[in-house]
Amino acid sequence: SSAERLFINLTLSDGNYTDRTRVVFNETLTRGYDLGDDASKFIASSVPQLYSLDSDGIRYSINERPMGDVPLGIIAPHNGSYTLSAQRMDKAVLMLDTTTGQYIDLTEGNYTFETAAGTFDSRFMLIAGDPDGIAQLFSATGVSIMDADGGLSIKGLQGIAEVYSTTGALVATTKADGVTPLQRGVYVVKVNNHTAKVMVK
Repeated sequence: SSAERLFINLTLSDGNYTDRTRVVFNETLTRGYDLGDDASKFIASSVPQLYSLDSDGIRYSINERPMGDVPLGIIAPHNGSYTLSAQRMDKAVLMLDTTTGQYIDLTEGNYTFETAAGTFDSRFMLIAGDPDGIAQLFSATGVSIMDADGGLSIKGLQGIAEVYSTTGALVATTKADGVTPLQRGVYVVKVNNHTAKVMVK
């Protein structure tokens, strides 16, 4: 790879069939469709499909774009287990399973998940930017945090998580995975001296 083009090659398999998609970070291109650099996805609903999307909902087989978070969609032709793998990753990024709230580091191994049959345009997110520190918190502690209905979902906790308001007041402490009830607002979560900011909607 060069410093100007960072490749991330991913595959999705159901054990019988495998599909591929590619994201290339290139600061000279746009976040939309760039003729000659991007390739739209041709969908075959009878086999697993993996693709990235832009803000207009265009599905890509090859998506060359500036650095930033990238939505990943899947088509599952049947109920069951599917496996995501990284064949190449020039930039270390995490992947968020938006259904489970789990962050995955594909450089450490494949990710197998269960899904019903269907099309899921926002099932995963490549986290290439981390302005709130959520991905960094996960990398350092193994704890994933995300907004949940009526509070904050915490998973992978082995110690204590402290939740602070933006004014610095301690509003909650938890020692177990689950949903911590919180009012709508922005909070700072601290685990083992690592912090991240999260918005509860």
